[in-house]
Amino acid sequence: MKRMRTIGAVGVSLLVTGSLLGSSQAQAARPESYQASASGQALELSIAGVGVNVGGTTADLDSVGPKASTTGDAVKLPLLNILKSAAKVEGAEDVSDSSKQCPTGEIPPLPVGLVAEVSLLCATSKAKIKGGMASASSSADAAEIELQYESILLGKAKETLMGLFSKVIGGGPDAAAAADTAKSMGVDLNPLAGKPINDALWKKIFGEISTISLLSLELGSSESMVEVDGSKVKSAASSDGFSLNVLPNGLCGQDILSLKMGHSEASASYDRKTAKSNGKTNPEAVQLSAANPADCLGEGRRFEILDLIEADGTLQIKLPIIGTLVKITFMKGTTVVTDEGPGKLAGGSEAKSASDVFKVEVLPGLAGGAVLSIGNAQATAGGAPAIVDAPPATVAPAAVSPTTVVAPTTTPTTVKTEVKGADTLPRTGGDAAVSLAGLGLLGLAFGARRLARRGRASV
Repeated sequence: MKRMRTIGAVGVSLLVTGSLLGSSQAQAARPESYQASASGQALELSIAGVGVNVGGTTADLDSVGPKASTTGDAVKLPLLNILKSAAKVEGAEDVSDSSKQCPTGEIPPLPVGLVAEVSLLCATSKAKIKGGMASASSSADAAEIELQYESILLGKAKETLMGLFSKVIGGGPDAAAAADTAKSMGVDLNPLAGKPINDALWKKIFGEISTISLLSLELGSSESMVEVDGSKVKSAASSDGFSLNVLPNGLCGQDILSLKMGHSEASASYDRKTAKSNGKTNPEAVQLSAANPADCLGEGRRFEILDLIEADGTLQIKLPIIGTLVKITFMKGTTVVTDEGPGKLAGGSEAKSASDVFKVEVLPGLAGGAVLSIGNAQATAGGAPAIVDAPPATVAPAAVSPTTVVAPTTTPTTVKTEVKGADTLPRTGGDAAVSLAGLGLLGLAFGARRLARRGRASV
């Protein structure tokens, strides 16, 4: 009587279970991603989406690329983009700089010693990628007027220095003495010795020595900025309907006194380490700030005593059927933080900040609606961390002890079943195919067991 060795049903069941466990897949991999955007609008007047925008800026960056872009519009009119400044970078190390050459001039006549310079429709856009980090910024002004005072005394000093400068660059016998005289006046001309006369160089050294800036008036200005600073992704925007600065840059680069009307700020940031986002807003109808003489490294002291409204507010006038007829927003700032990154990526976050000083919307939401807005700023920043694939879990086949059964002597039947380990089980149809294969193996095992029982009965 021959004996036959076969695999027991329990052993096959364990192999099937191991193959099912080994088929589970880890979460799909994805790279880190983040985005940021900012926009500022000093003044907007539009009807049915067509109108005039004054002092508008935008800035955007994306980790994919990486890339960054920015625009600045001093005044944007229908079908007219000649006042637009733009910059864009993508990929490798790159820099893009676009400045609108705004017309300048003087306003005559003024009292002796006073000069007023006027700049109209200025816009600047800059974008760069350095070390894989993108950044972009833009500024726009509808108009800027600067009042300067020309001092006769300083003018005489300028003439004296220019004479000494001529001797130094000439390299004559008295060049050294001229350089010493200039140094006693607080100007070091030695590095310029022997260099050719250049009008730009003359202007750089002596162009501002005889003038003092007294006042600066800006109308319809805004700034937008986005950047990646180490682990922080930042965006910020600000806009001003009107700005008056007394003695600009008069103390450690700060305005001695600054008065802004229709001032709005919005900012947002995303932390790449913690995947958390936050933002803040600051709408102010009137802002007064002064330079801080005690700390020249600071940003000045801001006085909020002139804030006209302490709380955000929105007023709506509604009519039956038509809905909202007029919506007035005054001094409102909102920040919304979500627990999903841009594109609803799980595990990330995003912050959106919006600030409005004054906005009137007539029939909002309709194609024929009208909008009057002063001091709007918006900023968004968010992202999601990278996910790395983990190898699929595997379960080694369980060891099975052979079972000895008595086979019939007349017609011996050999059942040979070959089962691959769970870690090498081929998959051709996803989880459903694996399940069907497991059921087939289980059925085969029971079939072998039944044959063995028939063998005993025949004996």
